Amino acid sequence: MKKQLSAAHAAALQAGRQAAKKSGKTPQQIGNERTLQALRWVYLFGWSTASLLEQLVNTNRGGLGARLVRQGLLKKHLSPGVGGIKGAPLAVLTLTPWGEQCVVRYADSVDSLHAYSPTVGWAQLRHDCLVQQLAIEALANAEGGIRIVSDNEARTKGAKGKIHDLVLLEDIGEGAHMRTLVEVELTAKKGRELDSFVMGCCNSMLAAENAGDEATLHLYSDSPALLRHYRQRLAANAKFHTWKRNNSGHWQPADAWTVPERFVDNFFFHNIT
Repeated sequence: MKKQLSAAHAAALQAGRQAAKKSGKTPQQIGNERTLQALRWVYLFGWSTASLLEQLVNTNRGGLGARLVRQGLLKKHLSPGVGGIKGAPLAVLTLTPWGEQCVVRYADSVDSLHAYSPTVGWAQLRHDCLVQQLAIEALANAEGGIRIVSDNEARTKGAKGKIHDLVLLEDIGEGAHMRTLVEVELTAKKGRELDSFVMGCCNSMLAAENAGDEATLHLYSDSPALLRHYRQRLAANAKFHTWKRNNSGHWQPADAWTVPERFVDNFFFHNIT
């Protein structure tokens, strides 16, 4: 007996046919483009999830992640102990050696490549999923071309200074860029960690200024209390310190600094709902 398609599956197939007809490409060509887009995304962030990849390629038809696993391009890893955590995936996907080879084969340039690092921070899984979600939304809303720099790419390329959760680069002409610095904060930083965070954000704004770029910092949290906390610490003339070890090897505050007033109009705070 011929297997009957579900209504949702049939609708997805029809939508795929219409998209292919509109674009002038065959369904296979569209499928290949979506495959490469998904593999490049996993390469950029080190890992991703099936639902995030489906949002990325803008398909209503599920099964992309499962298909790439069956084809040997991705490997599935079950997440340890996150079943009761809202927003944390039950499984993540990383590139197989074959999947990595596909990314390298179709790379636009050697400069776009970095050492693939599939390390998954299980303790901050929800945080990292939110970062990828924000990156996907930025791509969808971008009027022009933007380049995404993930913290994974920045680390593997040996970036100096503050490594942000996400950096969006947009060409604004004459060799200058708009740098959108993104931070997702789900916990309260204190003491030396907080001062280092504030200093790193200010230094990133200063580095953009010195390079002739424009920059904004966008901080996201699902806690109104945390947003108030970080808004106060990134306010104009708010004090922070560098830290040094004393003779006993313990960290203690050293020189005091203040947040430059000229930066604060470019600091934005968003509540994740």
